[in-house]
Amino acid sequence: MKYLLAACLLLVSSFCCATPSQDEAQALREFHDTLWLVSESDPRLLQLNADFRELVKATGVTLPLKLEVTSTPLIGHSFPGGVIVVQVDLASLPRAQRMLVLGHELGHQVLGHFASAFAFLDNNSQLFTNQAAEDNPAWRTFLHQQEYDADAYAVHCLHLLGLPLADAVPIFEVYADADESLTHPATKARIARMRQLN
Repeated sequence: MKYLLAACLLLVSSFCCATPSQDEAQALREFHDTLWLVSESDPRLLQLNADFRELVKATGVTLPLKLEVTSTPLIGHSFPGGVIVVQVDLASLPRAQRMLVLGHELGHQVLGHFASAFAFLDNNSQLFTNQAAEDNPAWRTFLHQQEYDADAYAVHCLHLLGLPLADAVPIFEVYADADESLTHPATKARIARMRQLN
């Protein structure tokens, strides 16, 4: 849990600076290095790598990407530079649920969410002069929209793979927070939006 908290704090703090400093970039690398990577011979890793290759092929994405499988509490997360991290237990879930998570994280990369977040902050620095990021409605709205957009990309991925959204949605019951947070909309709102796209 401490690593999950560290990740949240680090990512929020790094998004609150227009350009990450060397110290922040180092802190992000150090957090990344604390992830408990799974053995390359683990069949769950092999399953998730196969899923990811299938997804990338189906979408035609040509970005440099790297999937890392860990035993940390993070079910799925993206890092700058095309790194996608997923939790090893994802492999035990039904295919549609695996692909929804992988498609969502791929969406963050394809849609350029790290670059657009830093651009937003560059262009709106006045919003943060007297207000903490977590209290800033414009920043919250921006981050929520990124999550909705990544969800929409994940639904697109399911369509490409011929997988029904109804088979994927149950993952929210296990892993998603019901209430909204600084970075994520409420689960019910996310599911409702995905169903509208279906």
